[in-house]
Amino acid sequence: MIERALDISGWMNPRELTWLAQTAVKSKVAIEIGSYFGRSARAIGDNIQDRLYCVDPWSLDYFDNDSQPLLTVGNLAYEGFCRNLADLIDRGKVVPVRTTFKEFNSRVKPDFIFIDGDHRREAVEHDIEKSLKMLSDGGILAGHDYAMNGWPAVKEVVDEHFPNVNVIQQIWWTVKNGSESNDCNSDSGIR
Repeated sequence: MIERALDISGWMNPRELTWLAQTAVKSKVAIEIGSYFGRSARAIGDNIQDRLYCVDPWSLDYFDNDSQPLLTVGNLAYEGFCRNLADLIDRGKVVPVRTTFKEFNSRVKPDFIFIDGDHRREAVEHDIEKSLKMLSDGGILAGHDYAMNGWPAVKEVVDEHFPNVNVIQQIWWTVKNGSESNDCNSDSGIR
């Protein structure tokens, strides 16, 4: 179910949203790092078994790979996120956590983490390393903008951590402790 996600502004295409939705169906608890207006959060939240925690400060600038400001995001994005996911927030299915992932402290043991926050090297390294500590064994760790022009650090850091990462369009993913195949050409059943 991605129909409502398609109505929200963002950069995820239908195939990527479908993969997120299919992964969420098999997940009890997920964390999304970087949520913007909620396009990917809607795809996950509409399909998650229990709860999605969306971790985003919704107040910082977006930077390019060279730390030059690309876009300033203030309350507009947060207000849009809350409006776009109001029904899921009201039901407790989506929990917005207005902070950086560095500052995020939780006892939650997710079985799915999706990284789409700061794409600079140091942030990507931090997000992957912290996610691996939090993620349950057999859980899915994924992220966006793999091999995307303008964000070379994402692919570099992911490849350093996971030599056999799976790729669906611009989404990379792997299974913690590798209980499933990590065939780089895997389509995860999406056509």
